[in-house]
Amino acid sequence: MMGTRRHVKAERTYRVSDQPVTELATLAERLIQLTGEGKIAWQPTEDDGFAYVGSRATVVIRSQDSGQRHLFILSLLDGDVEVDSLKSGWEEAEYDTGPPYPWNEDLQTLYRVARRNSRNIGALIESLIADAEKSGK
Repeated sequence: MMGTRRHVKAERTYRVSDQPVTELATLAERLIQLTGEGKIAWQPTEDDGFAYVGSRATVVIRSQDSGQRHLFILSLLDGDVEVDSLKSGWEEAEYDTGPPYPWNEDLQTLYRVARRNSRNIGALIESLIADAEKSGK
């Protein structure tokens, strides 16, 4: 039996110090966009993170304690197994002493939009405004 050969596109990576910028950085950008467009919904996780569950994989964004070196971690899961992750941080070995990785802001933004989405914060605020306008006070 002859197998079919499929063309696999090579993973594009860039380096900032020892931390590669993988497809996960691009995924974070796209998830921010799709969440803002209302096309995906996030669920809270048991470890104070937020998960988007797709048909074949799950992505989880978590915030770490401010004393940790990596403030935000984006994890790609296949079932219950983490197959890849991207962490925010700095180029130098010591916490917050070097230039930040270029994806730090995207991971922080993703955490915030996932949190707002999973907790339905926008709808709660709109409801309060509507109630206040109805009451005239």
